[in-house]
Amino acid sequence: MLIRNLHNCEEFIAGDQTRLRELLHPDKHAIAPRCSLAHAILPAGKTSTPMPSKPLRFTTF
Repeated sequence: MLIRNLHNCEEFIAGDQTRLRELLHPDKHAIAPRCSLAHAILPAGKTSTPMPSKPLRFTTF
């Protein structure tokens, strides 16, 4: 089980000025499925630019 503390994740500013903290990233954590998860903060009344992503694929056993 992977447990992450939000306050231990480095904060960075995205190109649209969104404050981000990456909780999970497939290139940095051995997780399955390979996905990413981030916590974002925006000032009131602001919007963030959508991040392009690949379509999700699900496998049923």
